[in-house]
Amino acid sequence: MIAAMAGHEPALRFGHTRLTRALADAPEPGDAALYGMVDAYLGEYCAAHGLGPAEAARGYMAFAARYQDDLRRFAATGRYPAEAGAPAPDFDRAVYDVFLLASVLATGHRFRLMAEVARLCAGAGGARLVFGAGSGLELLLPVPDGAPVTAWDRELAPFVRGRFPQAALRDDDILAPGAPGAPDLEGRFGCVLAVEVLEHFARPDAVLAALAGALAPGGLLVATTARNVPQFDHLWNFTDPAAFEARARGLGLTVEARMVVPHDYRLLRVDADNVVYALRRAGE
Repeated sequence: MIAAMAGHEPALRFGHTRLTRALADAPEPGDAALYGMVDAYLGEYCAAHGLGPAEAARGYMAFAARYQDDLRRFAATGRYPAEAGAPAPDFDRAVYDVFLLASVLATGHRFRLMAEVARLCAGAGGARLVFGAGSGLELLLPVPDGAPVTAWDRELAPFVRGRFPQAALRDDDILAPGAPGAPDLEGRFGCVLAVEVLEHFARPDAVLAALAGALAPGGLLVATTARNVPQFDHLWNFTDPAAFEARARGLGLTVEARMVVPHDYRLLRVDADNVVYALRRAGE
């Protein structure tokens, strides 16, 4: 699907070609399988929403153009769009999800982030919680031993609901104290994924605490942070990795792995990155 989309937009074609060449020149175990899986899923998603390659490519480029504008404003002011009062774009959920999926296939840092997430959670057994299921991307990742999966997001597309019948899908406020269903998450999961989601919360420390509490003893939290990524719906800028890691340790989590994934913004003076963490709760 991504090759067909790239045929309609030169900028998308450049990113897709650059990434595929980089992966061919320095392949890592599992990269080809992950790339093919995401590409096939992107095709399914677009077909379910009646989006042909040209329309999907136009939506991708519209989203990318808005983000480029936000990057320029951030470079000039140091303020995120939400902080500066910039209006949110009127993209629908399908355009948002197509961008998220296609950018994994056309942007080096997003593919590397997802490849690291896949590697970290590959051996994590027990029930899994995907927090911020969004486009359904993380639901594609295999779960050892067919363990049960719970997935949460504020907004889940009908396609995602139908595509993953094996997952218990939720859009309620499961992390709020006293919320219906919240107590049943306590200490339940062997693996929790919180990928590209913490920055969407004004109080990410509270979310981190709730996710740590959802881990079973010995469980693994695979989480990412985003620094200087001024997407229109990002509310928190993780500029202090040491503070985040100290907070995690204060919640009884050990930092087992930490991978910095720089963003490549050569034409803009924005130093940005994601950090992928493997955080382990102590066993009993």
